[in-house]
Amino acid sequence: MTALLILIPVLLLTLSSLGIAILRQTRPSIGYAWLWAVLAALASAGLVLALRWQVPLEVTIHQWEPFDRSSLVLDFILDRVSWPYAFALSAVLVAVLLTDSARLQSDAGPLTWIFSLLITGLGMLAILAGGPVTLILTWTAIDLAELVGVFSTRVGRWMSQPMIISFAVRVTGTLLVMAALLLSAAWGIEFAFTPIPSRLAVIMLLAAGLRLGVLPLNLPFIREVYSWRGLGNLVRLVGPASSLVVLGRMPVDAVPAEWQTVFLFFSALAALYGSAMWLAANPAQNARVYWVIALAGLAVASVARGSAHSSLAWGCALLLTGSVLFLYSAQNRPVSVISLIAVIGVTGLPFTPAAHGWEGVIGPAFDLYSLAFILAVFMLCLGFVRRALVAREELYRMERWIHTIYPAGLVILILSQWVIVLAGWREGFFSVGVWWASALVVLPAILSGLLIHARQSAFSAEAVDRNWLGAFARRVGSGLAAFFRLNWLYGFLAWVYELAEDFIQLLTAMFEGDGGVLWTVVLLVLLISLLSSGGTP
Repeated sequence: MTALLILIPVLLLTLSSLGIAILRQTRPSIGYAWLWAVLAALASAGLVLALRWQVPLEVTIHQWEPFDRSSLVLDFILDRVSWPYAFALSAVLVAVLLTDSARLQSDAGPLTWIFSLLITGLGMLAILAGGPVTLILTWTAIDLAELVGVFSTRVGRWMSQPMIISFAVRVTGTLLVMAALLLSAAWGIEFAFTPIPSRLAVIMLLAAGLRLGVLPLNLPFIREVYSWRGLGNLVRLVGPASSLVVLGRMPVDAVPAEWQTVFLFFSALAALYGSAMWLAANPAQNARVYWVIALAGLAVASVARGSAHSSLAWGCALLLTGSVLFLYSAQNRPVSVISLIAVIGVTGLPFTPAAHGWEGVIGPAFDLYSLAFILAVFMLCLGFVRRALVAREELYRMERWIHTIYPAGLVILILSQWVIVLAGWREGFFSVGVWWASALVVLPAILSGLLIHARQSAFSAEAVDRNWLGAFARRVGSGLAAFFRLNWLYGFLAWVYELAEDFIQLLTAMFEGDGGVLWTVVLLVLLISLLSSGGTP
């Protein structure tokens, strides 16, 4: 009975969304709806935090299919891999709702809060997936929810082709999980997630890498449809969170030695490309996808080097540190300081949240890939500082209660990353890391940050397109993406498809015309002559 507690946060979020929908019809008050959503999110996050000292918890649901005999089961597990992501996602939801207090006049309202609760609950189900069947179903549900949500917007109606390409790439990752499930049955392997079997690890890594946009680098849908800071942040991060947890379940020998260079190459490419574009792209909402690509590349590199547990550090930084900046829409002096402090969560300084992440990306012997990952983290930190210094709406113009609630949402994100570190100390989260790598990142970032602050007019978001740094980053990132984004491959496949279609139409016109019978006889005679010549000695 205790194991069922892991599903209560999801159930709480789902029922609360329904309650807000009913309240919106019976008593259309935005204040009551917001308060209900905040209380539900806080209760869900508190329950997930309390369950940390009950792990591992497992739930298996039998006979969920509409058939009398079902051989497939739904497995859910809360352990030291899924708990950090579940708690991080619940903290992001709380922060979204609290910071929405400063956006009540723009893009926040009961409808966005209903969808925020639902998408978070769906993401938590995917994070808790303890088997391939559960993962396939939850990944598919997340893709469909995002597809419907995007097409329901005015922008999404004319973005159909890029969105379908993005959907197809992620579905390919889901199909790889199906292939791994079939192979496990053929080989007689028990396909559990604690950890993932070594023989299936590469397939699962490719599946997660495809959905993250890392293996190979793919960004078929770059333009940000969800311009809303709150809901848009959740929609953009739920999918990666459900894939990052798969990386944390990889065995030490997930990547064979002969394939390690290939995986490190693509992960380094994704980290460099994502960080360079993150440094140059504007505004912060449009740069979310590059932040995800860069940190996902670091997480995949950790798995490639045989340190899957280190991917948790980069994954939590992706969700929590990034959300501080993505939700930062109003400012005063204390809030500006909070946003600058948040960058510590991705630097990897000793005894900070991302410290043990360096152990995954820096190999035992310093190599070119280690240098690439250090450069990527440096550009991430520099881009973070640059965006934190950009002027925003003044908080003092808003109501007094917002002056307390709004900063609290950002502080919760920073504190949650430290809570994960302290609660997971047995896993080696609280460590020195690779101190010299973090020093190479932090010291130049601080100096560059001071330069940015001194010349804010030249390095501001409005002037970055004319700035040499922004122009250089864009050129480098665009050059890398031109080949490695695989748009050329998609175009080539589309050309082959059109060529085959034209050839089939030609054959159809030939055989359906007046000379169709004659062409059939000619081809039949030609086929018989070829078979006869092939059969003679």
